[in-house]
Amino acid sequence: MPQESKHFYEFSSFRIDAAKRVLFMEGKHLPLGSKVFETLLVLVQRRGQVVEKDELMKLLWPDSFVEEANLTQNVSILRKVLGESPNDHRYIVTVPGRGYRFVAEVTESGDEETDLIVKEQTRSRIVITQEGKVGPPSEEEKLILATREKLLTPGEYSMAVGGSSKRRAPLLSRKAIALAALLTTALGGVLLSIWLFRARLPAHQLEIKSLAVLPLDNLMGDPEQEYFADGMTHQLIAYLGRISALRVTSRKSVMRYKGAKKSLPEMARELNVGMIIEGSVMRAGDRVRIAVQLVDGISDRQLWAETYDRDLRDILPLQSEVARSIAKEIKIRLTPQDQARLGRIRAINPQAHEAYLKGIYYFWNAKPPEWEKAKEYFEQAIQLDPSYAPAYMGLVDYYHSMEWFSGSFPPREAYPRIKELAEKALELDDTFVQAHNGLAIVRLLYEWDWSGAEKEFKRAIEVNPSWANAHHWYSHYLMALDRGEESLAE
Repeated sequence: MPQESKHFYEFSSFRIDAAKRVLFMEGKHLPLGSKVFETLLVLVQRRGQVVEKDELMKLLWPDSFVEEANLTQNVSILRKVLGESPNDHRYIVTVPGRGYRFVAEVTESGDEETDLIVKEQTRSRIVITQEGKVGPPSEEEKLILATREKLLTPGEYSMAVGGSSKRRAPLLSRKAIALAALLTTALGGVLLSIWLFRARLPAHQLEIKSLAVLPLDNLMGDPEQEYFADGMTHQLIAYLGRISALRVTSRKSVMRYKGAKKSLPEMARELNVGMIIEGSVMRAGDRVRIAVQLVDGISDRQLWAETYDRDLRDILPLQSEVARSIAKEIKIRLTPQDQARLGRIRAINPQAHEAYLKGIYYFWNAKPPEWEKAKEYFEQAIQLDPSYAPAYMGLVDYYHSMEWFSGSFPPREAYPRIKELAEKALELDDTFVQAHNGLAIVRLLYEWDWSGAEKEFKRAIEVNPSWANAHHWYSHYLMALDRGEESLAE
């Protein structure tokens, strides 16, 4: 976006310095990533108007292809920073199917620059409540503060409830705050730049031990069965991701190629992988047939192909068998840890598995209001088979996403439920990456257990080295602790 001349925007207790690209609240600087700040600035400048999502994304990322989820996350962060409640959007209103509108009254000034004195924050938080009382923050206020500053808060939190001292989070230096504010969101830009650079590399320089699983074709002749084909794709990606020496592209990245007419080498280059897996799935009664082939992403040469015909109860062992076959074909030596991760499988209840696949389908393909269908299917799967761990993980993703993106659940309700579900999933199977990652987020944002959070982040990456979300969250954790080199490595 172009550099702004000296200009200020004020609304409520907030003040934007467009030239210096900073946001203040009552004189206090609120650290924002560059794209989050630009999102706010565009909405404020176009206040009262509906800014279409496509237009907003082009303004924020003019030379890059990004998914809409990036914009959604920016708006979600802004709402938390501005202190909006889930049912009271005083500043940013979503216009369904179109975009966003900034609705608060804004005052502009640009003739004179008003000196702003940003007072140094003390090491203990004092909160003025709605009733006008002054005192330490409540549990709910603590969550709001923690979420608002997103691990970027300077100083050391010291909570006193009833006169007793509670756990203290690590002291963050000014250097850490500056690095976090500049790099947390900028990290995405850095990674994008690396991706763009690598996309221009000659074909022979692409990584060989990296692959993408394209959406499996539905050969059942029934569009209502798309959930089953997509579910098989999702689970195959998950099993391949358990192989530590193999880099597997995320489900989110590959699903945009569903029905695409591009050549395999073109898709491989865009995804920056050396190999592509494509295939199809067909189901008849309690039998399922999956045909897969491994293709060299550079030469478009078929490296391996196989067809599997199994009972639905054996679908998870089948996924593990496919992953092992691919590792053998591309000469990856499975470590004992890989063998253990791929070996923890069992026969399943077909009805519970089907309900889970429907839940996954609605969760990934529907908008937040329709995520209730996903929740219902996950709960149905648990009723059919209380020992089916993936269904608990589906609910973890549901509650976390509802709290994070839609604000339908306040943190004090969402995080204890996430913790309960994640611990149940891990009790049934300790190799679920989402469960460890979900538990780490609870430790970090709700319980303020920093060492416990790091332990769970590391375990998540250990059980599935290719799962990008675990690396993403762990990098934010490291950045907040001024461990910049480690954060960038993630």
